[in-house]
Amino acid sequence: MMGRLPGSDSLPYIFRWRERGQTLVEVLIAILIVTLVLTAVVISVIVANKSAQFSRHKSRSTFLAQEGIEWVRSQRQEVGWGDFSSLASLGGSEYCLDTLVFTNPGSCGVGEVIDGLYTRSVVLTRDIAGVEVTAAIDVAWFEGTREVSSPVAATFAQYETTN
Repeated sequence: MMGRLPGSDSLPYIFRWRERGQTLVEVLIAILIVTLVLTAVVISVIVANKSAQFSRHKSRSTFLAQEGIEWVRSQRQEVGWGDFSSLASLGGSEYCLDTLVFTNPGSCGVGEVIDGLYTRSVVLTRDIAGVEVTAAIDVAWFEGTREVSSPVAATFAQYETTN
């Protein structure tokens, strides 16, 4: 028969040791579990924050790219087809559109950014016949060390207007 502690319940002595408190191993395991759970929560918050920031940047860059295409479309109508198509070349002519003007030929420089983050450029490519111009807008920014971009393209054709 197993021995019983004086004044104890009906549990045998060998099962009563748990009532004396937690062992060091149990405490360490509990601390490890809590640490793992908190680490997972912190990592989830960091990832969610980066994802939300990327979504904001992507949304803004898509807006800037669409704004650039609409501006190029308006330029075709304002300056006429001859002047508009002369801005393009067979190999493609690049312009920085930080201020939505064709006076910045070439790629965007360090000071030519929008909202302190984005660069917007357009490459105008003319076909051999000279009846179509393709405008490829690219809005780029950096997420950490990685460059990300939102490209948008549209093709404009020469058309006749009747008055």
